[in-house]
Amino acid sequence: MYFNTFEFFCFFLLTWILARYSRSPAFVLLAASAGFYVVAGWVDSVLIAVLIGLNWLIVRSRVTPRWRVAIAVFVNIGVLAAVKYRVFLLGDMGADHTTYIDTVLPLGISFYTFQLLGYQIDAARESHLREDRWSTFGLFVVFFPQLIAGPIVRARELLPQLRRLFAGQRRHLRLYSYGLGLCVLGLTKKIIFADSLAPVVDDIFYAGPTSMTEAWTGAWLFTFQIYFDFSGYSDIALGCAYLLGIRLPRNFRTPYLSRSPREFWQRWHITLSRWIRDYLYIPLGGGSGSRPRQLLTLLVVMGLAGLWHGANLTFVAWGLLWGCYIALHRAAVSRIDRNPRLSRVSALPLTSLLYRSGHLVIVVCLWVFFRAENFAVAENYFSVMFAGPVALTQNSAVVFAGCVALLALHHIEAWRPRAISGFRARRWNHPAMLGLFFGLCLWLVLLPSYTQNPFIYFRF
Repeated sequence: MYFNTFEFFCFFLLTWILARYSRSPAFVLLAASAGFYVVAGWVDSVLIAVLIGLNWLIVRSRVTPRWRVAIAVFVNIGVLAAVKYRVFLLGDMGADHTTYIDTVLPLGISFYTFQLLGYQIDAARESHLREDRWSTFGLFVVFFPQLIAGPIVRARELLPQLRRLFAGQRRHLRLYSYGLGLCVLGLTKKIIFADSLAPVVDDIFYAGPTSMTEAWTGAWLFTFQIYFDFSGYSDIALGCAYLLGIRLPRNFRTPYLSRSPREFWQRWHITLSRWIRDYLYIPLGGGSGSRPRQLLTLLVVMGLAGLWHGANLTFVAWGLLWGCYIALHRAAVSRIDRNPRLSRVSALPLTSLLYRSGHLVIVVCLWVFFRAENFAVAENYFSVMFAGPVALTQNSAVVFAGCVALLALHHIEAWRPRAISGFRARRWNHPAMLGLFFGLCLWLVLLPSYTQNPFIYFRF
C-alpha cells in the first residue's frame, strides 16, 4: 500500500477517524499499523512479528546490559544479513541480483532492524527506556507512517509519546493544517516531480548515455529524482504522524544547498546519519587516535553505510568514495586553517561559490555509483560523462535550463521552515485551508499515472 495511492488515502482517513473518536486511540493505531504491514504479505508480517517478539524478550531479560546488546546485535544483524545479504555474502551474484534495488526484500527491513538495534543500545544505557508493555513496544516498531522507510526514530523521541497515548493522555492537536500541508508537499514531490523524472532517468541508465550531455543530464535528474522521492515520503510520513498526534524527527533539510560533505550528511537522511554517528562512528573511535586510524574508521563506517543501502559492490564503492571525499575535505580545511593567506582566499565570495559548485558536481557524480546496476555500467557511464567538452546545442540549452529550474526549486524549499512557522501555521488552521489541503491531497493521489513508481526506499 503505497503512500501515493487512493487506497492509502482511504486507509489513513479511516484510521484518523477511528483514532480521533475512539476511547483507545493507541490500540487503533496498533491495529492499523499491523493491518498496514499485513498487506505486504504473510512472510513480511511473520518476520517482523518474530523480530518484535524476540527483541521484547531480550529487553525484558535479566542478563546484563552488555549481554543484552550483544544478543540483540546477533539477532537483528543476523536476520538482516540472512535475508538481505545472503546471496552477496555467498558470492553468487546472479543476473537476478544485480539491479540497484532488490524488489523481493521484506518491506522496510533495513529500517526497522536499525530502529530495533538502536532501541536495545539506548535501553542498555538508560534503564527508563526499557519498555514492559508489549503493545507500546510493538507500536514503537510498526507505527505505519515511518515503518517502511523511516525516519529511524530513537526511543527517547517516540516512546514517551506512545506511553502517554496508551495512558489515555490524548494529545489535542490544533495545527491540522500543518500536517496536511506536509502531506501535500510530499505528494507533490513524489507524484509531480519524482515520477516525472523517473522514466527519463530509467531510459538513460538502462540504455546507456550516447553523449556527454545525456550522461550529465541523467546523473543530474537522478540526483533530484531520489531526493524528491525520498524526501517526499518523509514529508508524508511526518504529516500523517502529526495528524495522528505523534511528532517524528525531520529527515531532510535541503541537502543540495550544503557546502561540504559533512554538512551534506547533516542534511540528507538525517536520522540514518545520526544513527551511524552514535552507534558506529563514535564507538569505533571517531576522530580520535592517529590520522591513519581516523581514516580507517571513516572508511569502514561509510563502507558499511553504503552496504546498508543494498547488497551490491556499487553501494560499497559509493560509501567508500564518500569516506574518501570527507577525509580529503577534512585535510583541506585543516591546511586552510593553518595558513592565514589561504583562509583569506577561501573567504572570498567567488571562492565560496566555486567550492559549493564543485561540491555539488561531486555529489552528482557519486550518485552514478548508487544508480548503476554494476561496475561495468558505472564505468561505461563515466567514460561517456567525461568524454570531452560538451557540445552546445539548442537541446543542451533546454536541458541546462531544466536542471537550473530543479535547483531553483530546491532553493525555494529552503524557505519552508520560515513559511510554516508555528505562528503562521495557526493562522492557516481554519476550515477553508483544511478543505483546500485535503482536496489537494485527494487530487494528487487521483492523478492518472501510466506506470506505478513505488517509493525508492520502500525497496531497501
